[in-house]
Amino acid sequence: MGTSFAQKCVDCGHAVGEVFQKKCPKCRGPVEFEHDLSAFRLRSDPNPHRRFFDLLPYNDPEQIVWLGDGNTPCFRAEGLGRRLGLTQCYLKDETKNPTRTTKDRMASAVLSNFRRLGITEFLTCSTGNSSTSLARGVIDHPEFRMHLYVADGFLDRMNFADAPNVSVYLLEGASFAAAFNQGQRHCEKSGMVFEAGFFNPARRAGLKMAFLEAVEQTKISFDWYVQAVSSGMGVFGTYKAATELKGVGMIDRLPKLCCVQQESCAPMVRAYEEGSPDIKPHHIVRQPSGIARDILRGDPSLVYPSMARIVRESGGAFVSVAEADIRRMRSLVLETESLDIGFTAAATVVAVERLASSGRIAPNERVLVNISGGDRVNPVVPSKVRRLAKIGQDIWESP
Repeated sequence: MGTSFAQKCVDCGHAVGEVFQKKCPKCRGPVEFEHDLSAFRLRSDPNPHRRFFDLLPYNDPEQIVWLGDGNTPCFRAEGLGRRLGLTQCYLKDETKNPTRTTKDRMASAVLSNFRRLGITEFLTCSTGNSSTSLARGVIDHPEFRMHLYVADGFLDRMNFADAPNVSVYLLEGASFAAAFNQGQRHCEKSGMVFEAGFFNPARRAGLKMAFLEAVEQTKISFDWYVQAVSSGMGVFGTYKAATELKGVGMIDRLPKLCCVQQESCAPMVRAYEEGSPDIKPHHIVRQPSGIARDILRGDPSLVYPSMARIVRESGGAFVSVAEADIRRMRSLVLETESLDIGFTAAATVVAVERLASSGRIAPNERVLVNISGGDRVNPVVPSKVRRLAKIGQDIWESP
C-alpha cells in the first residue's frame, strides 16, 4: 500500500532518513520529499489525498488525516479576464475549503505525516490561517496535542473553539517573526517538536495540491502561477508539483512563478528588486501593517534565498501592490465573478493586472491565480489564552 519516497535536501541533495527533518543537517537548506515518479498513477477517489497518494508523504491510505479540504473549483474567469486584458485567466477558488483557506490542505498533510511518524504533540505559530486549520484538525483528532504561539495583534485571526488539546499563548508585543523564533527556542530547550512552518516539508506537500488539482481539472499547462506570500511555502510547493507533473507527462512546461506582497510589508519584493541574494536589515519590516493580514511577515530572512532561487529559475516575478488597489480589486472580482474573496487573494489579482498591463503577461498566456482564501463567517476566537510577558530583548517568558 505504501509509496516510494525519500527525503533529500533541495540545495545539496543530501539524503535524510525516516525522521521529521526540517532542514538539511549538512547545509541547512530545505528538505523535500522525492517520489518515484515511475510509480505514479492518479487514483479514483473523492479524497484528493488518496487521489494524489503517489505524490504525497504517506505510507498507508488508511492513516491519512483528511479535514475535508480540496476538490475546490477551478474555472476560466471570463469577465475578470476581459477587465485584465487576458483571454485565459483561471481562478483556483480555495475559499471553498472548510475554513475558507488553502491552508486546510496543509493541515491535512501535516497531521497525516505526524501520524505516520508517531508525533502526537507539537508547537506551531502562524498569522491565523495555518493555525486555525491545524487547530481544527487537532480538535477533531484528539490523539494530537497542539501548542500555539500567537503574535500580538493576531489573536482575532485564530478562529477555533477552546479545546483541552489546544493551548494558546499570546506573546505580548511580539511580531510574527519574534513569536516564531521564541517558539523555536522553547522547543529546542524543552524537546517538544517544533512544527516549523515553511521548513516543514509536509506543509509544502499539502499546499502543492491546489496546483495538482487545477491541472487535473483543466488539463492545461499553465504559463504563470500567481499567489500572495508570507513565507512563500505555497509557491514553493507549487514549483515542486509542477516539476512532478512535468515528469509524469501531465504538463509540458513549468509555470513562471509570481509572489505577491502588500506594499506596506514587502521585504522579499524589495530584496529581489535590488538583486540581493538575501534579506538585509533595511528590508525587514519591524512592525508589519496592512489589510492583507495573512501575509504580514516582516522578516523572511530564512526563506527568501530559496524563494528567490525558484522565482529566478522560473523566469517569474516578485510584485508588491497598494492597499487602494487591493480594495478596488476585491470589489471587481465580486462584480465580475460573483466571488467574495479576502484582501490577500485580491492582492494576488492586482499583481496579475499589473503584469498584464506592463506586457509581462501576454494577453493569450494561461494564468492560474490562487484565490487563497476569504473572510470566515462568524469566526470563533479562543478565550482560554495565556499571556507571555516580554522579559528581555526579543525574549519572552516560557509557558
